[in-house]
Amino acid sequence: MPESQAFAHIAVESYPCKCCGGESPLFGVVDFNKSCEDVRQPSAPLAGIPIYYHRCPACGFIFTTAFDSFTHEDFRRKIYNEQYARFDPDYLEIRPKTNAEYLARIFGASKDIAILDYGGGSGKLAENLRGQGFTRVETYDPFVAKFSQRPTGKFDLVLAFEVVEHSPRPRETFADMLSLVNRPGMALFSTAIQPADLSKDGGIFWWFIAPRNGHCSVHTSQSLEILAKSFGMRTVSTPAKIWHLMLDEAPPFAKHLSIPPK
Repeated sequence: MPESQAFAHIAVESYPCKCCGGESPLFGVVDFNKSCEDVRQPSAPLAGIPIYYHRCPACGFIFTTAFDSFTHEDFRRKIYNEQYARFDPDYLEIRPKTNAEYLARIFGASKDIAILDYGGGSGKLAENLRGQGFTRVETYDPFVAKFSQRPTGKFDLVLAFEVVEHSPRPRETFADMLSLVNRPGMALFSTAIQPADLSKDGGIFWWFIAPRNGHCSVHTSQSLEILAKSFGMRTVSTPAKIWHLMLDEAPPFAKHLSIPPK
């Protein structure tokens, strides 16, 4: 099998938006080795593999179909391989530690809530949360054998840090994630939202459009809200538009937060 066969893909002029269904023309093309780290260190050599992205004119969602046919093994070989830390060095230790500290500051008064780290990779965030005193924390990640068994119960707080931009099927991913949320409960996830004027930030070359990181879904506030409404929920974002909640009513353990009423 040729090395590049997993990427076999012919770009079409238009493709249905994966969030709202609107016809989405081609937006641009970048080399597969474009990564988020290009803003902090010298870029990796070009891979010679073009990755085409579409953008929905209705909700603004940017996406590629290049990874749609990938199996878990394809992702492990091509993206989440032994070189991945070079393109996302913070995921190993820094991000789990700082996220756990931040969550402890927010939810420290409710350390008995049931928490699931969805797409939790190595399990480091759960480990750090337990170190912060949280007593009921689990990890689920289908790409990691140790944590690949899907939970059977529901959780008060489902976390998904650096997950949704990696999903080639956003509707299915949110459906699965939200199916694990207790009612009342909520999902807390992170993803960078496109700037209001994307063209001023480089358009297709905006730092977060990064196929080598596995970023195949780049959201807007509108695309997230469309997905939330389809599951009977709503989205509330932090002012920086990096962390987001999906919920119905605010659960008791989050009553102290500035969550607008439904």
